Amino acid sequence: MTEDLRPKAVGGSEDYGYVAEGPVSYVAVGSGEGVLGFLWASDAEDAAGFEPRGGAGDAAFNAAVAWAGLLRECRAKGLDPTQALAELSRDGGDEAIGRAVPGTLGQAPTLTALREAP
Repeated sequence: MTEDLRPKAVGGSEDYGYVAEGPVSYVAVGSGEGVLGFLWASDAEDAAGFEPRGGAGDAAFNAAVAWAGLLRECRAKGLDPTQALAELSRDGGDEAIGRAVPGTLGQAPTLTALREAP
């Protein structure tokens, strides 16, 4: 009877920002089904996220939910966005949500450019 049941806002201080206007670092995330999307980060804008590839179907969108949870855990540990990207690239993921594809660390001029990547 003492638990706080009030709704909590999503996207608060426990999350990195979801938008980056400037350059973003990224790594491709793949599974047996191919590249599911891109895990990205921007320290300058305190933002990080997972951008699913539209062509990867439902598996990519399901993976996006799991990667958001992993990013939230990194935020809770006090990691900067690119520190989270490095940690998750090295240790994150599994067969269901994919893992960082070795050798794909790169930089895109904007998040929009990354979204439009083939």
